Amino acid sequence: MSLIQYSFIPFEACNDKIKEKIQRIQNNALRIILRVPKRTSTKLIHAIVDIKMINERIKEHFKYLDNAYNIDREIKQLIDTQDEQSTKKSLLTKKMNENYIELS
Repeated sequence: MSLIQYSFIPFEACNDKIKEKIQRIQNNALRIILRVPKRTSTKLIHAIVDIKMINERIKEHFKYLDNAYNIDREIKQLIDTQDEQSTKKSLLTKKMNENYIELS
C-alpha cells in the first residue's frame, strides 16, 4: 500500500470515477490478502487491517501538506517553485498551440 500512499498528490486532480476504480482495486487486494469472500463489507476489511478509504487518505495527506506549506518555509518555496514551472510550461504549450493553429 505504501506505493499508493506516496503518490496521492495526483489523485487529488483525478475525477471521482478514477478514485472509485482505485478504491475497488484496494478493496479487492485487501479481500485477497485477508482471504475473505467478495461479499464481505468494505468497511469491515478496512477496519481489520486499519487502513482508511482512499478519499479519506487523500484528504489527510492534503491536510498534512497544507500544514507543512504554511509552517515550513523550505516546503513552501519548493511547492511555489514547482507551481511556477508548471504554469510556465502550460503557458508555453498554449502559445505553441496558438502558433500551430495560425500556421495551419
